[in-house]
Amino acid sequence: ADNPGDEEIRVLLGRVKRIAVVGLSPKVTRDSHRVSAHMQRAGYEIVPVYPREEEILGARVYRTVAEIEG
Repeated sequence: ADNPGDEEIRVLLGRVKRIAVVGLSPKVTRDSHRVSAHMQRAGYEIVPVYPREEEILGARVYRTVAEIEG
């Protein structure tokens, strides 16, 4: 599948405010952490999915996407 274009991403990010980030690293030097922190500061709810942490960016960590409520 092709990646969505900039406009499609812009529309999607305008509609949603809750984003599950699979593989969100607890390490602040990792891109997944930096980008998620930036999006959190911009008002998005970040839902971390990671197998070995309890909390990342102040949010409860889920082991799988299927475990996320809502």
